[in-house]
Amino acid sequence: MHRRSVFAILLGLLMLQVSLSSAIAYPNDVNAQADEEPPSWPEGSAAYDNMVQMADFGYRKIDTQANFDARNWIAEELEDMGYYVERQAFQTQECNNCENLVITINGTLEDEWIVVGAHHDAICYSPPPLIGQTYTGCTSSGAYDDGTGSGSLLELARTFSEWNQTPTHTWKLAWWDYEEWQGTSSSEGGGMGSLHFVTEQIPDYVDVTYVNLDMFGLNWPVPTPLASQLSGCDEDFWTLYMFTSPVSDWSYYENNGLEVTEDMRSNAEDFQTQLKQINTDLSHPDEWVRVIDDTKGNSDHFNFIMHNHTATWLRGQHQYLLEEGDSCEQTPKHSQSDSVTVINTMAGGRNNLESGLQTGLDIVATLAWQDWNNNDSDMADEEDSTSTMSVGSGSISGILFLLWFLGMFVFVGFISIRRDRFQLGMILEEESAQSGSKGSESEGKTLVDNYRARVLTLCALYVAQGIPWGFITVTFVTFLAVEGVAAKELAFLLTLGTLPWSLKFLWGPVIDRFQYRQLGRRRPWILIAQTGMVLILSSMLFIPNPASNVQLVAVMFLIYNIFTSLQDVSTDALAVDILKPHEMEKVNSYMFTSKTVGGIIGGAGLGTIIGTVGITGAILIQIPILLVIMLVPLLMRERPGEKLFPWEEDIALETVAPNGLEVVEEERTFKEILSNVKTAFSLRSTQIGILLSLVISLSFFLVPILPLLFLAELNWSQERFNATKGGIILVVTMIGYIVGGQLGRKFGGKSVMIYSALGAALTTACWGMSESLWDSNLFMMSIWSIHTLLWAMVSINVYSLMMRITWGEVGGTQFTAYMAMMNLSAIIGYQLTDPLASRFDYPTLFLISAVLETIVIIGAIFIDPSETRRVLGEDANTV
Repeated sequence: MHRRSVFAILLGLLMLQVSLSSAIAYPNDVNAQADEEPPSWPEGSAAYDNMVQMADFGYRKIDTQANFDARNWIAEELEDMGYYVERQAFQTQECNNCENLVITINGTLEDEWIVVGAHHDAICYSPPPLIGQTYTGCTSSGAYDDGTGSGSLLELARTFSEWNQTPTHTWKLAWWDYEEWQGTSSSEGGGMGSLHFVTEQIPDYVDVTYVNLDMFGLNWPVPTPLASQLSGCDEDFWTLYMFTSPVSDWSYYENNGLEVTEDMRSNAEDFQTQLKQINTDLSHPDEWVRVIDDTKGNSDHFNFIMHNHTATWLRGQHQYLLEEGDSCEQTPKHSQSDSVTVINTMAGGRNNLESGLQTGLDIVATLAWQDWNNNDSDMADEEDSTSTMSVGSGSISGILFLLWFLGMFVFVGFISIRRDRFQLGMILEEESAQSGSKGSESEGKTLVDNYRARVLTLCALYVAQGIPWGFITVTFVTFLAVEGVAAKELAFLLTLGTLPWSLKFLWGPVIDRFQYRQLGRRRPWILIAQTGMVLILSSMLFIPNPASNVQLVAVMFLIYNIFTSLQDVSTDALAVDILKPHEMEKVNSYMFTSKTVGGIIGGAGLGTIIGTVGITGAILIQIPILLVIMLVPLLMRERPGEKLFPWEEDIALETVAPNGLEVVEEERTFKEILSNVKTAFSLRSTQIGILLSLVISLSFFLVPILPLLFLAELNWSQERFNATKGGIILVVTMIGYIVGGQLGRKFGGKSVMIYSALGAALTTACWGMSESLWDSNLFMMSIWSIHTLLWAMVSINVYSLMMRITWGEVGGTQFTAYMAMMNLSAIIGYQLTDPLASRFDYPTLFLISAVLETIVIIGAIFIDPSETRRVLGEDANTV
């Protein structure tokens, strides 16, 4: 491939990385923010029309044609809205053909339900004092009891069908049969429909909050009519009651045999508080819309409370159940006068009755929208991870995956037989000995001739990178969030902090072009970067209130990360310059482990003590740590003959390379550096290195899915998941780096990389195919740890391989380009999360990830680790 074409492709890939990074850093505000207004809202007029239709069916007594017709009509209406209707039939001593109608709206929480119910049957018998006496000709159209509740519930179902979001809780809407007591001649009580649901349809592990709609509409803002006022009613409006699980007085339920627990009391208090707040938000007057302890039962909510669930009953005017201070109780329930005409008259007209229905509808719809909108907000806030994104149900035939893995076994077996051809048996120590270069000596006083100095310096510099990374991305951001900084501002802050890392490849040509050889090729840049880090960190101490100066903090983040990314590029270039070929796997493992340790110090360490020392103390602690680390490069020379400080007398640098050739020191222009970059990427191995860097992290699409699996599906707590991922898995990662580096040094980096990648892919595949074991914590911890260990071994040897094929003349530029491609690979992987997760189920997602992990094998096998030194000069990085 022509060198100019290679350079153009590389430049295009780097620009793509910047574009994708920006797309992730600046999420679309429309998608990130939950809708503030629902797409539709229930209408009292529509609920009224449904109530009229229910009344038109006639007397809906159990086991009658009117009852059957009414429930069939409800079911047809629901099906027209797109719902699947469960027709839950049951029988009792008094009813041969009773049937509840139930629809389900699945939420994120499958074991926490909110049920809204009303009854579709009706009854007619004598009023007090001879209550319950049935007689010939006694019929009721049940307009108020409970056409108002059934009709309103149908309107709520229509509304919810137009809300496209997923609620937090699972919602069920239910129309009960056989709520009404059948009179004094009956062998059983009422509430049989809801009792059947509570005892037969709710699993033991499910918690339910129940909202009962039974007789409302004759309530605020409906004024009391003149006739009522003349009969002794001295109130301006009829009251809407919300009889709710008691906070104080449980005597009625305790007398009925309920053992009240502290959880029940706590849930009742929370629910009453929520309902009162809804009424406040809706500007309902406390005097006329009241949330009170339920002390009478008398409707379907009774069965829910008696079975340890939380409930409320929305009820307007009632007959002869006077509440304290209420002198206006009167309704036509259970009588022939329960008709549309009568309740319209009592309300003072249809408009008033619609307004009364609207009051109840507003309360229930607000409760629902809080649940829908709250879950949508949570999904937006956790978009980077994860947490509440749902996965699809699609799958791919296992035969296709089996064929792929069989092919990979054959491929790996083929190259294993031909180890020499594919350089799997290359022992790097032997390569060093054959070339005549020195081993890992430690007798010298400079980095190039002292192994211990090389390891100490590189590891210390990586710790210095990890500490601020952990502090800024974890501790400081968490502090600002606790102080009330909005998510949008935090995203802006993190975006500016991330930007220098997306553009860090621009430092490569700069540090390769401008060098002060008397102080070392890379050392001056490292010292400049560390000095800038300390100064910017110190300047943050002078921000009086970071939470109220987020823009200033963001600018500080930007400048700070400019220096941090400069140190990262300079340190990697230094490693390319000074490490011997046989040291790269092992020392790279030490370096990346050190960065992880730094991240733990900056994140978990400072995050733990920030409550004691405050944000100022956390910053102050870092400054001396960074200054101490800064002493390492400050007091160490890269090569013999270099000065420690600029004011020292110039010393003649060694001009003879280890191969015996004289080295001519010349200043290089950017044109020459770019020409060298083209040369470096003109080799087959360096080109394949770009492709390998681009595919190594494609399987990372699974990373945001794991929190969903563990938290939403397996019910792990957030604390447990974070402790596992940030504790055990992090330790396993460090072990993988160390073990992978040591094995690479002994058996060859390509061998360890290929066999570890195959092992990691098979582990991922087994993870996906063992869904029946996912409930076992031991299994999940074990397989996650095994995969993490193997992939850490892959990663550390890929880093070493990229360093091996980097030409020292442009080490800062070339190696940074590989790192940038790996960042781009991760970004592409994260971009694959949504299209894959929205389509496929968990097992298939694991299998797809396993396939992507095996691609690393194909990329690595064709890279010749010695090609750069063989073609461009073995010791080019030592001059």
